[in-house]
Amino acid sequence: MNPYLHDEIVFDLDSVFVDVTGVEWTHTGEWRDGEPLLRSFDHAQFHQDGPVPLPDVYRDHGPLMAVPGPVPAALRRAVLAGEAGAR
Repeated sequence: MNPYLHDEIVFDLDSVFVDVTGVEWTHTGEWRDGEPLLRSFDHAQFHQDGPVPLPDVYRDHGPLMAVPGPVPAALRRAVLAGEAGAR
């Protein structure tokens, strides 16, 4: 996890985020003035504005939601076998 705190929300910069219009944003690994830069992908092309600081993306396109990753195979097997359940 690569945490970044903004507006009392912890963002994992290793995640892919989606904005309210469905556009995906990822951290470029670059920083400007202490803020992580995000780049968007819309229809498999980079956003025309280039990298944008996360606080600006959050303000102009937010809220941002992390895209869930794949469910590990071991967890799927445990659920199907009845070995895992809700807590």
